[in-house]
Amino acid sequence: MRFNSISIHIFPKLALLILLFSCTDRERSNPLDLKNPETLGRPTGLNVISIQDTIFLNWDIIELSDLTGYQIYRGSDTNTEPVLHAFVSAPSNTFKDFTVVFDIEYDYQISAVGDNFESSRSDFAKITPGPTFNWVTENGNQQIAKLTHDSRHLIHRTGRFSAIVDIEPNPRTGEVWVLNNFIGIEGNLKKVTPEGRVDERFITFESPTDAALNYDLNEIWVADPQQSSVTKLDSKWNTIFTIHEFTIPTLVAVDQRNGNCWVAHNDSVSRVLSDGTQVLKSGVRFDSITSMDLNSEDGSVWLVDGTRIVKINQNGDFLLEIKAPLTFPGKIAINDSTGELWAINDNPAGLYKFSPTGEMLFDVNVSFNPDNISVNLYDNSVLVSDVRGHTIYRVSEGGEILSLFKGLIFPDLVSVQNQARTN
Repeated sequence: MRFNSISIHIFPKLALLILLFSCTDRERSNPLDLKNPETLGRPTGLNVISIQDTIFLNWDIIELSDLTGYQIYRGSDTNTEPVLHAFVSAPSNTFKDFTVVFDIEYDYQISAVGDNFESSRSDFAKITPGPTFNWVTENGNQQIAKLTHDSRHLIHRTGRFSAIVDIEPNPRTGEVWVLNNFIGIEGNLKKVTPEGRVDERFITFESPTDAALNYDLNEIWVADPQQSSVTKLDSKWNTIFTIHEFTIPTLVAVDQRNGNCWVAHNDSVSRVLSDGTQVLKSGVRFDSITSMDLNSEDGSVWLVDGTRIVKINQNGDFLLEIKAPLTFPGKIAINDSTGELWAINDNPAGLYKFSPTGEMLFDVNVSFNPDNISVNLYDNSVLVSDVRGHTIYRVSEGGEILSLFKGLIFPDLVSVQNQARTN
């Protein structure tokens, strides 16, 4: 074979280029190489979640023959500089931290360790453990998500729902009841375990709109205006009784002291005893009740009625009403411990806090559109959803935004699982 002079000069240069590029690829394929564009020479994928007083860490596995393990570094808001906390032997990529305290913010980093080296540390992962969990529905994919106490981290997602209209977590069992209403077809009531498994059993309704749970007995009330019914079920979906005394029952709320249930229907609201034997109708007239919450400390009920919020006592007697500064009040939430009321104003968007006597305490300076709200009884904060902003906000009792969580698709309904158990 004959080679011209150009070939003689090109082939060595081409071979050199191939060698250089192959060496570069091999060098950068090492996850601990500082020139690796994906890792920058550090462990990646550090994730943390808290289950009450335990913090769980996991991260991306590093596959190196001379890797011996990972160093865990931990700092906190009481100790700003992270210090070596633990060592995890390879190939494990998980760690459980049992030595944490509620309300302390912890900062974690990890590094990879070999016989003669330690890598740079990973990015920080921050978390504040506590005794509660946060449940959120996603309108975008009809799933429910379980977030950590500080609402910064996703524990798990659960699907297999149609059109979720209510969620009711039980702080005693850790379960959450999910009410679906696929308009024009049918609705159903399902239950999800603390680990996120959907129970195969369920019960159907025609077009349910709201549910309310008795925590101690795990009994649930369901309003179905299409059937003009309010049904009470036990924890196994067995019907205890059904009431047909209301034409269009839309909302229900349970008094945790005695199991009695308040029902919003047509232009009124009525109290049903826990055994369904007696119905007490309030003498207060309403135009259109769109939201209702009950204070289980004194039995009072707060209701959104058009452009006002009304408070009645446990016997249905009028106590007070709130109008200004609200123009179009939306969802409300009562703090059982303090008796204070949180209220969302739909237009213009706003979030307000009122005293038990109806005095406005403050309005939160929000730059988002609040849609739903739930009270955390452990620290008196509130969980607030912004559907269009795809964000969950945690707001302190004083109105300060403590944290936010993005990554959910149109998050809508929120419910704090207060005083949850350890699973």
